[in-house]
Amino acid sequence: MYENSTQFPATAQERAVFNIWKKNRSDTGINLAFAFRAGNLDIRRLENAVNKIVSRHGALRSVFFEQAGCVFRKVFDEIRVEIELFESDDLRKFIRPFALENGPLFRIAVRKDIVCLDFCHIITDGFSMAIFFSELNAFYSGKDLLYKPSPIHSEDFNTIQKNTDFWVSQFKRPFKNLAVSFDKKKSTGNSNIYGGDGSSLVSGVGKRLTKKVRLLCQKLSVTPFIFYFSAFIIFLSRECSSKDVVTTTNFSCRNSHNLRLFGLLATTAPIRFFVDEQMSAFDFIRNMNEYIRDCLSHQNFDSEKLIESCGFSDLRDFSRTVFTYEHAKMADIRLDNKPCEFVPIPSRHSEADFTLCFFPFKNDGKILFIFRADLFSHIRARELLRHYLSVIKNICDEIKDCANYGEANLP
Repeated sequence: MYENSTQFPATAQERAVFNIWKKNRSDTGINLAFAFRAGNLDIRRLENAVNKIVSRHGALRSVFFEQAGCVFRKVFDEIRVEIELFESDDLRKFIRPFALENGPLFRIAVRKDIVCLDFCHIITDGFSMAIFFSELNAFYSGKDLLYKPSPIHSEDFNTIQKNTDFWVSQFKRPFKNLAVSFDKKKSTGNSNIYGGDGSSLVSGVGKRLTKKVRLLCQKLSVTPFIFYFSAFIIFLSRECSSKDVVTTTNFSCRNSHNLRLFGLLATTAPIRFFVDEQMSAFDFIRNMNEYIRDCLSHQNFDSEKLIESCGFSDLRDFSRTVFTYEHAKMADIRLDNKPCEFVPIPSRHSEADFTLCFFPFKNDGKILFIFRADLFSHIRARELLRHYLSVIKNICDEIKDCANYGEANLP
């Protein structure tokens, strides 16, 4: 244990997280925390299942360090993870900073019938968590997995350079950061523009509206991500009174060769879209769909070169708002093939002014709204969340009344 290891240069995505961590090693802004409630929980079976997953995926056995200005990943041949018994009712206390030179870079604990997981973002992303939960259910149920994980990936530098040029071209024209109005004043002398104490709210979209969106997406031949992200762009445009909207979202950077690879492949990308108020909701979503498809074809890029080309010091200089659309498997956690209840862990830190995380539960989409508590009160945060939900409803109503998509064709 912690003896034999292999060393690799860190990827662009891993370097980005490492550099964020270097700026403030004590915050939890790079943590991905989850919790779920499971009936008749067997901790020993759970621990054995977790360690089977660890033995399959090198990312879960990795640590990171810097040498001569370069960031490296060290993968140990073997580690053993033990499940903590968490005693506090305040699940926020479970989220703690990681030291990236020391593994494992994730922890698991049990509080009564609640399983808590806290991962450092440098070893995982949303797609990887879907892999984790799928394998957890299989191993906990006593099954063996016949498929092998994808091997550790290497970067295609020619492709990355070409894709980076695409993103640089999006920001040749100057732009202004969106000014989202908040109802708290920053503390005097507060220089930490990249984050602060966080809080969060959870809201359901509602079964009726979720069904409307799902059927509408089928009619429009777009994914739910496109629909909900389009609503987010419109929401930001109206909230900030700006036609030129720049925000950030995540792309999975997955293809057929790495669908079973556990690790940080996802890229946080700045999205720039011009909102034409005269455009119909139908045309807006169609244009957004074309633009995002273009972005997806260039999703694996070097964020460090993009940041440098714009004269920034951090990717977060592009925007202080984030939209994430989580993998469907993360909304369908199971043990022994029995559904588990998703339990949100209130955030202790917010890197962005606010982040809207969308979880695509089948019958009722859930939104985790994470915000900086030093900028927004809960009243203001609820107001923003209500505004976003009203945009979703208004888009559905407008397209439903559109001549091309009459009431007979829509829910």
